[in-house]
Amino acid sequence: MIAAAIEQLATAKEIDPTFCVLNPTDLWRLRRTKDSQGRYLMGDPSSVGAARLWDLDLIGTNNISVGQFLVGRGNPEATVIRDRMEAQIEVATQHSDYFAKNLVAIRCEKRLALVTRRPASFVKGTFTTSPA
Repeated sequence: MIAAAIEQLATAKEIDPTFCVLNPTDLWRLRRTKDSQGRYLMGDPSSVGAARLWDLDLIGTNNISVGQFLVGRGNPEATVIRDRMEAQIEVATQHSDYFAKNLVAIRCEKRLALVTRRPASFVKGTFTTSPA
């Protein structure tokens, strides 16, 4: 299914993808897959290196559901992060009994926006249905 998503981007003449986001459960299921001779398909567990599949970096996160994936490219042509607000840091001792206990509350806030310039250069799919 991930290869079908890559093919979908290629046939749509979109930007070539560089990453695939997966839930850690799916990522480790892929990494533990073996062939008929008991060899790991994604490399020996003792070897050091980033997980890659179809020349894509595999990124595990719990922010995507089990059984789903996102294929895309992380460069400014496809998306860019913009500052919506400069970092603001506030320090206060006026909360409850902070002054008496010699405590300080510190709040830091920064607002960002993710601008997707080419939404068609991302494909979200599941492992049970084709993304195309």
